[in-house]
Amino acid sequence: MRRGTSLVTAVLMVTCGLTACTEEEKPIEMPGEVRQSVETLLRAVDPAVRPTFTGETCNTDPLDDPPDDHRWRMTARTDATGEDLHAAATRLGWQPARAEDGTFVVVNAHEFDDTLNLVLLDGTVTMLVEQDCTGTEQTDRDHVADAQPELTGRQGDRLEDMVAAIDDAAAAIERELRVRPKDGVSGGSEPGWYLSCDAGDRTGVKVLHNDMVFGEVTSDDDLAPAADRAVDAAGWRVAGRKEDTTDRGDRSVELDLESPDGDAVLWVGLSFWGPPDAPDGVRLKVSGAKTTCVAVDKA
Repeated sequence: MRRGTSLVTAVLMVTCGLTACTEEEKPIEMPGEVRQSVETLLRAVDPAVRPTFTGETCNTDPLDDPPDDHRWRMTARTDATGEDLHAAATRLGWQPARAEDGTFVVVNAHEFDDTLNLVLLDGTVTMLVEQDCTGTEQTDRDHVADAQPELTGRQGDRLEDMVAAIDDAAAAIERELRVRPKDGVSGGSEPGWYLSCDAGDRTGVKVLHNDMVFGEVTSDDDLAPAADRAVDAAGWRVAGRKEDTTDRGDRSVELDLESPDGDAVLWVGLSFWGPPDAPDGVRLKVSGAKTTCVAVDKA
């Protein structure tokens, strides 16, 4: 019996690997706590609303045990406006957002493992949540993926202060080490982008930066002294420091710097590429930064 089971499993694995086999979609129940959260929000703006919920598996590997794929849908007609939904959502801890085309979205990232997005368009509220789906339908709802949060007052002020602190620290490091752009590589800070996050009993937003600075240090300092100067210039706490030398002789110092208030982290790397006596000296890369998660304001 055991040998036969193993043989069947092996055949299935080979077959699925060659033909990308998937299981058929099956109806499933949406978790009650998810339905309740959505209904609570909708009925706060329209007591007569009658949402329709459906759920199904979504064609992932049939050998997964237990399967963890799902697709949840909800649709509801309502006379509520975007302003109505905005007020109720923020009161209940959801984050308001808006797509480029003006479509209103509210996001719940604090109650469940899945992030919920409710979209209000022409009197219809819809939701589509997908987890581990191979045949995704999210491409039909790009206005959800592209939605940017509408930051509430205190939330927006805090995030603005955090981003300014990140920019100031990176600029101070550049000045201290007299960084010049690397030939053939564009430098300068990339704009940050927003990410929904769990802020305790409310949904929040954090900011991520990528590839902020990349250039060559104009001094002849070795890595350790240059790293020390970078830390002093930023004025941030060293949360992590790693020094490494590869088999090729490439040397590096990686720094995790945390702002004095603990609200932001900056990732800084200094390196010699090539032999220790490489003529182009120390290279600096501020690979990115992130802020802490800031909750939507309470109404």
